[in-house]
Amino acid sequence: MHKVKDSEGVSISTLKKNNNIVSSRQIVLNIAMLHSLIVFGLIVYYGEDIRELKFLGLIMALVSTALLLSSGFVGYMYWKKHRDGKVKSFAEMKIFRDTLIDVFPDIIAHIDNEGNILWLNDSGLHFFGEGAIGKKIEDYIDKAEISQITPGISLSFNRKDGQKRILSWTSKAMVDSEGKAAGQISTARDITEQRLAENQIEKSERYLKTVFSSIIDGIAVIDLNDKITDVNDYICSLLGFKKEELIGKELYILYPPESHEFIRSSLKKHFRDGEPINGLEIELLSKSGEIIPTSIRAVLLKNEGGVPFASLGVVRDMREIKSLQENLIQAEKLSSVGELISGVAHELNNPLTAIIGYSGVLMGRDIPSDVKKEVEVINTQSTRCQNIISNLLMFSRKYESKKVNIDLNSIVESTLALNIYDMRSSGIEVIEDYGPGLPEAYLDANRIQQVILNLLQNARHAVEAKGSGVKRIKVATRFDKKKFLIEISDTGIGISSKNLRKIFDPFFTTKEAGKGTGLGLSISYGIVKEHGGQILLNSKEGVGTSFIVELPLVKQSVSETGNTGENKTEMNSKIEKKRILVIDDEPVITDILMLFLEEDGHVVDVTQSAVEGLKRISKNGYDVVFSDVKMPDLDGVSFLKRVREINPAYADKIIFITGDTSSIKALDNSSDINNIVLSKPFTMDDVRKKLEDFFSYS
Repeated sequence: MHKVKDSEGVSISTLKKNNNIVSSRQIVLNIAMLHSLIVFGLIVYYGEDIRELKFLGLIMALVSTALLLSSGFVGYMYWKKHRDGKVKSFAEMKIFRDTLIDVFPDIIAHIDNEGNILWLNDSGLHFFGEGAIGKKIEDYIDKAEISQITPGISLSFNRKDGQKRILSWTSKAMVDSEGKAAGQISTARDITEQRLAENQIEKSERYLKTVFSSIIDGIAVIDLNDKITDVNDYICSLLGFKKEELIGKELYILYPPESHEFIRSSLKKHFRDGEPINGLEIELLSKSGEIIPTSIRAVLLKNEGGVPFASLGVVRDMREIKSLQENLIQAEKLSSVGELISGVAHELNNPLTAIIGYSGVLMGRDIPSDVKKEVEVINTQSTRCQNIISNLLMFSRKYESKKVNIDLNSIVESTLALNIYDMRSSGIEVIEDYGPGLPEAYLDANRIQQVILNLLQNARHAVEAKGSGVKRIKVATRFDKKKFLIEISDTGIGISSKNLRKIFDPFFTTKEAGKGTGLGLSISYGIVKEHGGQILLNSKEGVGTSFIVELPLVKQSVSETGNTGENKTEMNSKIEKKRILVIDDEPVITDILMLFLEEDGHVVDVTQSAVEGLKRISKNGYDVVFSDVKMPDLDGVSFLKRVREINPAYADKIIFITGDTSSIKALDNSSDINNIVLSKPFTMDDVRKKLEDFFSYS
């Protein structure tokens, strides 16, 4: 322990103890002196009597003297023993005190009334340095905190090496024997590491609390008694509860009554076996009574000894996922319907080809007028069937977007044809108003057809939902200042103002369950945007709705459309006689094609086998080969590859025949196939047109 002077190393209480020892010695000397005075006084006072008694007086004097000396000796010995004991006790106490102060890990400082450091223990010297004695304590405190010096607070001090450290500072005022202020004894503990650890813990707690509160899944902590001890904000928002309404309540408040027993047994097993709960799909019950499908994952929380004390569960709202799953199922159904349509179309197109083809041939011959009229009816109705099948195939086909110059009115009219009979049969008046002289529109016909069909279905639903009143749907087209307009209006129930803002949102629908996916308008909106256009909406609840599709006029160059004009021949021009091979597994198709081609003077060979067709190609020279894409022994793509192996020059001479979308898809997916395609059912004019195209581009 550092000492300034011996006197400075002694406390006020030590000085008091020394004074007590001096006082005890003085008392003994005083008693001895008092005895001497008493004996002397007695001798003087009774001097004559003592002299008369003589010997007796002498004895009394000696006895008195002996008593005096004895009492003095006893008093002296008592004083000496008392003094030695006190001195030894004080010395031992001083050694103990000095040792205790020196080994004490906290800083101890004696500071005078002016704030000067008078004395420091070893811990204080190690922190402040030897040079701190005599300096002011303020010199070591962070300047910004000097005004905050009060007992029991934490302050930033500068250590002797210049490093800032945080000390917990406590002071006790001292007074002298007269009660005057004698400075203060201060103790300080370095809590820098403790404060850093506390700050880190606080930071971690804030981070975890932020994560806990902001995570987009619900979180709940359940104790061993199935009571909720904590929840995050999301689960409160999901279920409509306030946090205080859930804390302390049993978990079963979140579940429908019929699920309570299952939850109870699941939690019991969870706590007993220690196994996590993974992806448990179960319904939660909101405060308003709404049933919400969720997926739950839960893990046990354990103490340091590995003993579970709670379970943390993560709850995911499955409503959107369930909706997506349902729509995916619906999409799969639609895809299956599309495949079914494709197959049915293939089966229908073969007989339709024969009906249309033969009726067309008969109409061109000299037959009785009444018979000719009946044949015309057959041909007209067959052509109507052909259009219906073509529209269905166009709508159900999956393909990459391909834009071409096309007549917009024909697209709208063909799409309406799919629904017009059914709508009119249901008592809905359908008005068609197609603008005359529209320029060609550059667009993806199939996608625009999908937009029109979606809008027509919405209009029909709105009209039928109204119940009473006029049921009318109007379809109109026009061209206005470099843009095409398609307007589909109805006299249905209209759209409420609250739904107008979200009418194009995915999965939003006002239709009852099972009657809509909520995707129609959002898909239509995207298709129109992709074409550089927009969909405008006007609606009044209870009166009706009008959708206006705006599409920009896009001019395509001749090279982009693929039409050179100068390479094309007129429809009625005669192609010189060619040698042609026809391959199709349906005899009716080979027969009608032979009839059409021979009518124009061509030499025709036919076969119902692709393998046989390959043999003929290898032996004979043909100008053109008509081949079905879908045949039992060899499909069209494989047939083309085999032809290239036999004679690569023949690959470009093949015109494919097909009657369904799957066959077209197979050709589209083959990047090296650019052959002309003749779609079933076809007429004689269709066959002539394909031949003209073939020889024009050859």
